[in-house]
Amino acid sequence: VPEEELQLQADVPVFYESVLLKAKNRDCRLVVVKAKFKMITEHHVSNFKEECEKFYNRFMEQGPGSVGENLQLGDSLMQKFAHEADELEEKRLELSKAEKLFELPITLHERLLDVKKQIAGLQQVYALYRDLDSVKNKWSETLWVDLDIELLSKGIDDFIKNLRKLPKSVRTLPPAISLDQVMKQFKESLPLIVDLKSEALRERHWKELMTKTDQYFDMNPKTFTLAGIFSMKLYRFSTLITEIVVAAIKEMSIEKGINDVEEMWKKAKFIVMPFIKGNRKANVLGPIDEILQNLDDCSVNLQSMSASRFIGPFLHQVQSWEKALSKMSEVIDVWLQVQRKWMYLEGIFGGGDISKQLPEQAKFFDKIDRQFKKVNRISFSYIELLWFFFISDDELLSILGSSDPECVQEHIIKMYDNIASLRFIKSPINPKELVVSAMISAEKEGMDFRAHISTSDRVEVWMTSVLLEMRRTNRLITKEAIFYYSYKKSRADWMLDYQGMVCLAASQVWWTWEVEDVFRKIRTGLKTALKDFASKMHSQIDQLVVKIRSPLPKNDRKKYNTALIVDVHARDIVDGFVRDSIMDEKEFEWESQLRFYWVREPDELYIRQCTGSFLYGYEYMGLNGRLVITPLTDRIYLTLTQALSMNLGGAPAGPAGTGKTETTKDLAKALGLLCVVTNCGEGMDYKAFGKILSGLCQCGAWGCMDEFNRIDISVLSVISTQLQLIKQALVMKLTHFQILAKKMTVLYKLSREQLSKQFHYDFGLRALKSVLVMAGELKRNAQELDEDVVLMRALRDMNLPKFVFEDVPLFLGLISDLFPGLNCPRVRYPDFNDAVEQSLAENGFIVIPVQSFNPEERLFLSIDQVDKIVQLYETMMTRHCTMLVGPTGGGKSVVLNALVHAQTRLGTPTKVYIINPKERPVIELYGVLDPVSRDWTDGLLSNIFREINKPTDRKELRYIVYDGDVDALWVENMNSVMDDNKLLTLSNGERIRLQNYCAMLFEVFDLQYASPATISRCGMVFVDPKNLGYFPFWERWRRTRPQAQGKIFESLYKKYVPLLVDLVVEGLQDNQPVERLRTILPLTNLNMIQQLTVMLTATLEDVDYSSTELEAVMIQSMVWSLGAALIEDSRVRFDTFVKYLASMSVIYDANKLAEA
Repeated sequence: VPEEELQLQADVPVFYESVLLKAKNRDCRLVVVKAKFKMITEHHVSNFKEECEKFYNRFMEQGPGSVGENLQLGDSLMQKFAHEADELEEKRLELSKAEKLFELPITLHERLLDVKKQIAGLQQVYALYRDLDSVKNKWSETLWVDLDIELLSKGIDDFIKNLRKLPKSVRTLPPAISLDQVMKQFKESLPLIVDLKSEALRERHWKELMTKTDQYFDMNPKTFTLAGIFSMKLYRFSTLITEIVVAAIKEMSIEKGINDVEEMWKKAKFIVMPFIKGNRKANVLGPIDEILQNLDDCSVNLQSMSASRFIGPFLHQVQSWEKALSKMSEVIDVWLQVQRKWMYLEGIFGGGDISKQLPEQAKFFDKIDRQFKKVNRISFSYIELLWFFFISDDELLSILGSSDPECVQEHIIKMYDNIASLRFIKSPINPKELVVSAMISAEKEGMDFRAHISTSDRVEVWMTSVLLEMRRTNRLITKEAIFYYSYKKSRADWMLDYQGMVCLAASQVWWTWEVEDVFRKIRTGLKTALKDFASKMHSQIDQLVVKIRSPLPKNDRKKYNTALIVDVHARDIVDGFVRDSIMDEKEFEWESQLRFYWVREPDELYIRQCTGSFLYGYEYMGLNGRLVITPLTDRIYLTLTQALSMNLGGAPAGPAGTGKTETTKDLAKALGLLCVVTNCGEGMDYKAFGKILSGLCQCGAWGCMDEFNRIDISVLSVISTQLQLIKQALVMKLTHFQILAKKMTVLYKLSREQLSKQFHYDFGLRALKSVLVMAGELKRNAQELDEDVVLMRALRDMNLPKFVFEDVPLFLGLISDLFPGLNCPRVRYPDFNDAVEQSLAENGFIVIPVQSFNPEERLFLSIDQVDKIVQLYETMMTRHCTMLVGPTGGGKSVVLNALVHAQTRLGTPTKVYIINPKERPVIELYGVLDPVSRDWTDGLLSNIFREINKPTDRKELRYIVYDGDVDALWVENMNSVMDDNKLLTLSNGERIRLQNYCAMLFEVFDLQYASPATISRCGMVFVDPKNLGYFPFWERWRRTRPQAQGKIFESLYKKYVPLLVDLVVEGLQDNQPVERLRTILPLTNLNMIQQLTVMLTATLEDVDYSSTELEAVMIQSMVWSLGAALIEDSRVRFDTFVKYLASMSVIYDANKLAEA
């Protein structure tokens, strides 16, 4: 240790004594000062004690614990008093330090401590209150329709539990007691909220609740939240709410009872039975026990409803039903009484003996008998008064027998072309009366009538008024559209102000005037006028193209499309005038065009072509489109208009699918006239045809008789007389696109020449149209695609489904030659493809994704089965009639069922109605009209067709599947349904339109007996067994076996099955052609595999087998399945080949082997 440190250690006691002495001296000098500060501290403590006493009193009287139920005020006071208590606590700590410094006793300040203790408890209470208030505010924002009562119940229970977890001293505080009361009241309100959520409550109940509680709120489901319910404080009105809810539930049970009665009688039908006595025929009422029982049950139920004290809102309905059922019961009693007497007298006077003995009475009975039967045909007396010529007698009776004007709605589509419904509104003069205010087309385009039509008169009267008002309104709108053509806006924008057919008529009037104005300018010396106008026409088309390619509503796009079709034809005419130097309106090239003129006197629209002049018909037809006008179309127009000008008809002739019917309809559209298409057939006689002609004459409509040559020649002779009479009465009265088009036509020409000749192949105009429709849809959905890519994809996707296995590579080769360098993969529909795969998997089918050939396994794997279903899906997008063609075992039914299940899985329920059209005569399929009594007997197909095409609000699809051979005997009657008319015309004059949600499918082996007219009208999907093969069926069975067995059977299959099937079916042995084995009856490879799996299933038991045992079972099953149908000689060769594959010895001669 250094010397210096030792010295410092020695000096420490001396230094300490010196410091202690100085401290004592300083303490002595501060005695007076300390005494002074001690007195000051005691004074401060005393003042602070008084301050704490005042704070305590104020806290107890005005603090957060004294607010009663006003917890919101207490929460704000809580924060204020807690802040003051914190400040006082800081003062107390400073005073405690001073007391300790001056050796004074420490003062506890009990009042402050009590306040702090209460504040600590109250802070827990008010924190819970704030959480509850925050959650209630969040709940208040919940819409009434989204109410989750379990969430509210669980939430309030959690808050009550949290309150009860607080110390007892805290729970006894007044705010805690108030908070507990608030929570209990809220919990008591929850059952009342549940009651108010009852589906039985109607608007009238809510109004009663608001009136009696003096609480008003908006019941709009989009804005009504729980805030309105919370503000009511429901616990105050628990009794009232219970009474209202109980009444609502009772009233709902009455309402349900009334609805059940209405539903029962909507579905109730009388059974009508044929009554035949000798040569007399009539329909009589069948058994009505069920109807009488329902009458009694409903009457008793309605009486019990009337006795209820809750009947008030439904008293009028119940009384109306009681009156109606009472009248129905009386009518049935009288009906049965008359029927019994008639049948009794029919038996008496129907025989010859009584008639001879009582001739006067017999004559009197015959007279009454004719009147009785005439009731069943009352409609014929009205047909002469109305234009209901194109609906059946039953439909006409349903209209005439109903007092509800809206009963005509489901039949409007049959009376007019493309008109779906009428718009009925309440009359502003008499609210109990309905008036017709507009017509609505099938595309939902409307035409509002300038004058509303009252429906108070007879139906035939006001429906005639509707027809006249439709034409009057159409005329006024057309005149207005012509006047305001392109006024202060572009032509494209002007079109949006008017209906589609009005825009076409007005545009053609102005085009006619502009062309003739060009001719006038040329005469004045302006030589470039025609070229300038041609440039204007090109510009107009460009503007429409830009509009069409932009996002548009569906109807506006249709309107522009139709206008573009007419504009392109008008442009071609003007371009032809420029090319051929046509400069005068008297030139034939101009005279031969359809020219539209609004003639000042008589202030009407006229259409002229050569010598023919026709008044525009003003028949509103919605947005049903126009044909592309070709030079051939122009010639047909000219021929027909000249024939009409000479009071003659027209007879377009030509192959199926060339546009005869559609061209005739399009000319009628151009003239604003209704064109009624009727599909003629063997079942049509001269009376049915005369009824149609009568309707056409009285309506002023055109008639297009499709398949006219199919009418029986004896009937044609009478029809010719009818037509001659009508004629006599009239006389007495009277560039890049061109390249693509070339490629398309070349492809179809090469396909027709180079592909195999199949009955179901069609490369005509209808097939071409389907390609163009699909190409247009693709272009609209993907405008960035080049047009050659769009066309190539449309050609491939619309034609590939119909080709047989061998033609597919040839067709793809043709497409690749015509569109070199283009590679457009198949489009996948993600949702649809996934739904198809899930449907197949659920049904145990094996999905094999690609086409490949495995030389070791000698198996062709199928092309994607899902793609075949997608092909059917795409074909049905453009065709409403589709044929699934292919041999048995190809999977046609599986493809169809998978499509149906996939669409149902995606939210579009699909109903399928399966018919075998060959299991009954044609008259039982379509119905028959009695040539004597003119009574109509419905057929199976006509009945189903009528039912599925009834209007529905549900989003669903309905398919009729014809599972059987297609031949001209029955399918030719469907031609008018298969073409664009989509109308089934029956022999009784009824016309049933195939709705957009319905389609027809034909599941058929081949189309050997179908006519080209039928084939060209349908989309084709060929399901070739070669695409599927038999491996998927085997694999499906193998996966049902235990895993160990499955692996063994997999190797056994590769070893035996493909080689044996090739030997039996194809005549191949070790890939070398040999003589084919002969069978007793023809079998497909799939038939044999099915038999093999059945044999294996029957032979195998639920025990463990060794691989050797399983091979023995496999060989035995193959012999009795694959070789079962072989004749004796072929069985020897089959046996030899099986043993060769199994490495077994072959015994050729048992005796020689024994000797050896």
